[in-house]
Amino acid sequence: MRFPHGDTVQVWRAGPADRYGDRTWEHSHDLLKVGVGYPSTNENPGNGDRTTVGFREQVVVDAVLYAHDGDDITATDRVRLEDGSEYSVIGKPLPRKSPFSGWLPGVVVMLKAVEG
Repeated sequence: MRFPHGDTVQVWRAGPADRYGDRTWEHSHDLLKVGVGYPSTNENPGNGDRTTVGFREQVVVDAVLYAHDGDDITATDRVRLEDGSEYSVIGKPLPRKSPFSGWLPGVVVMLKAVEG
């Protein structure tokens, strides 16, 4: 299922490790006309939970990416949205399946961003 007014997101994959063992992230490909949703929270609807860690404040934002069946996205990828915000994929992308017809319209991908 294509979303006529969907977003284009960039998929980033871990590249080879440098001499210190740190991985760099490389732009792999784009996903076109996907849906992005933001589950709301009680504290700050749509913008995540604000928590304090040590002496700094963190904002954790959860999002859901609705990709198309066959889109190339894995549990170890990162995603950059059109507004420039970056998210990590959380868990395995799962196919959506209608319990009534068996139709497979696409894949649901859970995303998380931690700022601060």
